[in-house]
Amino acid sequence: MPGKKRKYVIIGAGVAGVAAALAIREQDGNASVTLVDEEADFPYYRFLLGDVILGTKDELGILIKGEDFFDEKGIRLRRGQKVLKLSVDGKYVFLSNNERLAYDAILISVGRREIIPAHLKKYSPWLSLFSSLEDTLKIKSLIPRAKRAVLRGKGFNALELARVLLRSGLEVALVTPDRRLNYPSLPEEENEQLRRLITDAGIILEEGEDINRIEKDGMDTYRVELLSGETMEAEIVFASGGFAPKVDFLHDSGVYLNQGVIVDDYMQSTSESVFAAGDCAEIYHPALKRYWVNLGYPNARTQGTVAGKNMAGELLIKLDIDKMKPYTIFGRELYARWWD
Repeated sequence: MPGKKRKYVIIGAGVAGVAAALAIREQDGNASVTLVDEEADFPYYRFLLGDVILGTKDELGILIKGEDFFDEKGIRLRRGQKVLKLSVDGKYVFLSNNERLAYDAILISVGRREIIPAHLKKYSPWLSLFSSLEDTLKIKSLIPRAKRAVLRGKGFNALELARVLLRSGLEVALVTPDRRLNYPSLPEEENEQLRRLITDAGIILEEGEDINRIEKDGMDTYRVELLSGETMEAEIVFASGGFAPKVDFLHDSGVYLNQGVIVDDYMQSTSESVFAAGDCAEIYHPALKRYWVNLGYPNARTQGTVAGKNMAGELLIKLDIDKMKPYTIFGRELYARWWD
């Protein structure tokens, strides 16, 4: 009598989720593999969203795999479905369409979300976001009638958005509360190098500042007031206070959380059947001696592959990252030396 067909569910169809699905399929050709994602679009590379704004890639050009790929691999893709709850004991997830989806092993690869600073949340309807394809297309629609953008924050979303808006012909101001722009994970020399890259590119860097107030000034323009009293007019305003893994649905599930899902070197959480990978997973940082979210597309892909193999195998594959893979800012590769 043939063995029971195992059920694998992957929540989040980004780089980590797709890599895990392929790894599972390679390990187990008969398994049921389901990818669930809250976005209605086919899985795409988020790090290429800037190219969509610039027009160097269209929506099809950023897809991780072609639209027929998942059917060909026997991977069920559930788009536009949000997970509301996970039951570790019952081994199921509860979806936004009131469906229960059972699993034998599950991967959490939901990524992260941008946090709007608390003092600016009241202006949310006026703020542009840059986390999804939908956000990106909205920004692109504003560019033809825009002259200036004010971006609050220093994360890589803010820097990438600054780069593409600058290349689109806009004047760009980057506002940071840091007295001098600083990334704790970078060595001092690379902090200075990054700061020079930003200013040499022509971005106005407002250090030791913050957005105090935003007013609508006409149909498409906003008046942005800084704490110093300086005011700027802009058609595009973005504000970020960092990011947070999108794991709210895991609260009270029994899966141990810090900011994200705590995992070991096998990408396994504190619950045996639950794994995590990508920007929502926290892995032990040997230098800091605490758990840390290891960002970046190459790392997400590696983590997803490791998680998928272990979900379908016997926990034989350990994650081996000596240091974070390089990320590219303004055409230059920089390293975050978190793993030395």
